[in-house]
Amino acid sequence: MRIRVLGGCEVETAERKVALRFRQAELIGLLVVRHGRVARATAAALLWPDAEPSVARHNLRQTLLALRSGGAVVVGSEGESLVLADAQVDLWDLEASLAGEFAPEPVEELLPDVQSEWIVPVRAALVRTVVEACRREGEAWLSRDPRRALAYADLALAQDPWLESSHALKIRALMATGDLKRAEHDIACFESELNLGSRSRLRELIHTEASDPVLGLPLTKLSPNERVRFFVAFAPAASPGIAAQIEEAVA
Repeated sequence: MRIRVLGGCEVETAERKVALRFRQAELIGLLVVRHGRVARATAAALLWPDAEPSVARHNLRQTLLALRSGGAVVVGSEGESLVLADAQVDLWDLEASLAGEFAPEPVEELLPDVQSEWIVPVRAALVRTVVEACRREGEAWLSRDPRRALAYADLALAQDPWLESSHALKIRALMATGDLKRAEHDIACFESELNLGSRSRLRELIHTEASDPVLGLPLTKLSPNERVRFFVAFAPAASPGIAAQIEEAVA
């Protein structure tokens, strides 16, 4: 059995896809994010938070009956707990891959059709996990393959477009590839969107990293025109020590 909760909720057996109504899909999603087990009382309270406990329990029983009438055993019972049947789950596969080296591929939203309050912190936690993994891998690849580091930065920004650290990683990767024009454009756009002005911490971080011979841009490999453009675009926001190094490289 395969269960998908990223980008929607689907259950597929070896024979067919299981038709799911909204509450059935939400119950399966709840079991997935609770690692396959949840108390009946908890499930009823989370899925029907505005209902009386007796009504919520009744609704849960009806949802389970409808789900089991579909022919596939997706949810079972153990005492007062509901348990998910053995299955390959895309969210669990993603979480396992994020713990190690993973490909910078798009990550779809968790249970996008579910609007209940319980899903909000779960989605936020998944976004943080993806972003942190992208930043870890991006930093690791920056000196070896800046284009791959750029892919991790883009994936992190797709999850949360407002994190300064992810923008910094992207711009450092752009600079490491020699694409100064895009780096300058991204800095200007980010500062404009957040009203940071032209001396944001982002620029200072980038200049510090850009002066690093391992992680940053090798200024000596730039053409004279590129070095002048780099100095004009970035040196005014750099710390005095970094600005002096850039000015020396440009001279």
